[in-house]
Amino acid sequence: MASLANTALFTGLDPLSWTYFRLPIASLYTGRKQDATAVGDDDLWSVSVAGRLVKAAEVTGMVVQVARRARHTQYLIDDGTGLLPVVCWLPDGVVDADADPDAPRVLGLGESVVARGRLSSFRGDLQMVADSVYASSDPHAEALSWLVATQLTVERYTKSFEPAQVLAPDLLAAAAELASRPPPALGREMDREQGAVDEGGEASGDEPPRDPQAVFADAVLGAIAATGTRSYAELRRLPELNAAAQVALAAVPSTVEAATRLKSLFVRTLARLVSDGLIFLQDEDADVYEAISVSRNLGPALLALVADARNHDVRPGDGSVSGVTASALVNLIAASPSFCNVARSRVFDAIAVLVDESYIFESAPRVYAAL
Repeated sequence: MASLANTALFTGLDPLSWTYFRLPIASLYTGRKQDATAVGDDDLWSVSVAGRLVKAAEVTGMVVQVARRARHTQYLIDDGTGLLPVVCWLPDGVVDADADPDAPRVLGLGESVVARGRLSSFRGDLQMVADSVYASSDPHAEALSWLVATQLTVERYTKSFEPAQVLAPDLLAAAAELASRPPPALGREMDREQGAVDEGGEASGDEPPRDPQAVFADAVLGAIAATGTRSYAELRRLPELNAAAQVALAAVPSTVEAATRLKSLFVRTLARLVSDGLIFLQDEDADVYEAISVSRNLGPALLALVADARNHDVRPGDGSVSGVTASALVNLIAASPSFCNVARSRVFDAIAVLVDESYIFESAPRVYAAL
């Protein structure tokens, strides 16, 4: 039965699987498991300690780097054994981290901190998505954390969990039999209902096909984005869009005239893309639509606002700081007829792109100025 202890069937029964493992950062790298299928998360950084799966951890160390972004702050923590990026996302509803009292305080370089969170992988590298990060005033916190981590490893973590500790013998035997079964194959009737039977008649494990109208909307957006702008008349003449439209209409039988339904589908789809903040009506008279992108229009619009910062919500101070606050940029973009439907998160992402590409810089936290 011991071989079953770390399968997905028993992972949640181990009381330690719901705790933050107190480990040195180095062990989060050296203990990585290559196979994370036992827990089923593609972005999970799976660490094994004496056969136990570690999904969350607590580390204590010093902040050696701080990187602020529109929606999160990333700290690089050094505990003497290694470096760990810790990502702190802003709470829901918090837009301006500097002005909102609910926003967490940004920690500074050199502060001793304790971070707890879920281990994950971003672009193949380890990071922690923090549940909490707080400063520690104890000068011995880091040394104490090493001692506690060593003690827990010896006394708790290295003692493998056995399902027999929490399951009655009959339940344990039934669970072992269930774990030994191969995954059940989908029945042919279920496959047909989900559209997962290929031309040769063999069932496949593919997901059900997408809604044809959603596929058509993606095709319209792609056609506009390919050239930047498209008129309604141009879109109606594209063969690939008309083919996708016919598929979408065929999925919903109707007695309405085909030409009327086709026109209605184009009009509804364009209106939906506008309301979703993906395109905007560039020229109402010519019925021309433009795709919203950072490089083509949203970025230049933000850059113009930053360059004209003196006319906007400049951060108060002694006059030595110039620029426009992130919240002011979001509000100004929302007031624009072209970008009024663009999601606030997308505006923050565009600001981050402009900073990364050195078009603008942070003259103060969350205050941006043009180079």
